[in-house]
Amino acid sequence: MKKNILIGIAVSIASLAQAVTITSNTSFSAPNAYIIQTAYTLDPNLNYIGASITFNNVTFTHSGGDYTLNYDLLNGSYKPGTLTPKNNSEWSDYFTTATGSNGKLLYNAYILGGKVFSYQGQTIPTWTTDFNSTALKDILSDIKNNNGYFDLGFDPNCVYTVGSITVDFTTTPKTNISVPDQASTISLLGLSLLGLLALRRKVCLN
Repeated sequence: MKKNILIGIAVSIASLAQAVTITSNTSFSAPNAYIIQTAYTLDPNLNYIGASITFNNVTFTHSGGDYTLNYDLLNGSYKPGTLTPKNNSEWSDYFTTATGSNGKLLYNAYILGGKVFSYQGQTIPTWTTDFNSTALKDILSDIKNNNGYFDLGFDPNCVYTVGSITVDFTTTPKTNISVPDQASTISLLGLSLLGLLALRRKVCLN
């Protein structure tokens, strides 16, 4: 049975920033499952067109199951309590199979990915997983509807030390198409007419 650990980190991001560092100098240890709750401030002047999660300097230190580190985007609010997986398959995702005492799923987990390590002691300097359109929609909805917070779930099947984990957002500025006011429109029309009259007069003189 895995013990669930909640780590809360609130980070407010400036309007031009596109990344949030979730955690650093930590370790993920089986048989625990980790939920990291993070805050991110959406900039209303930006369009969010993509997101990705990047892991830096992750070392597989001790075995205990298979050699994978799974990670998910968790929708909805965190509910404390002991979570019990429905089965012990190495490739089953812990958060998608976690149930409470009422038998209902505690999390609507969107599986982002899993990294397989080759041997104990291996360090992977960095790897990145892009959010697809569904995951991007989910994380933006979570941030908007939960006071800026979104939750990520980490299901380690061994023990790992982690340098840092970063979520990056790809953005574009929102463009406002300005419509000329009435006075400007009249002025432009007048200048156009004057230009046509001058051109006509020049043609006549020639």
